Amino acid sequence: MSQSSSARARTPSEVLLAAKGGDRTHLVYETADLWFHCMVLLAHHGLSAEDVLKELARREGVSGLEEKAGRKPE
Repeated sequence: MSQSSSARARTPSEVLLAAKGGDRTHLVYETADLWFHCMVLLAHHGLSAEDVLKELARREGVSGLEEKAGRKPE
């Protein structure tokens, strides 16, 4: 299951390239890779998909500009 950080960094780009290529099967394949790595990262930090879904529900109906303006400075 070990994968280099450069390979993990390519995963989002591969999703975009698959979408641009128009091959739906390849897009699903690459998206599955991305989701897998996101799930591993979340679990590493004690989080789950449910935490992400709650955040998406909180943002529902809020424009991207409004959401960004409402963020607390880091």
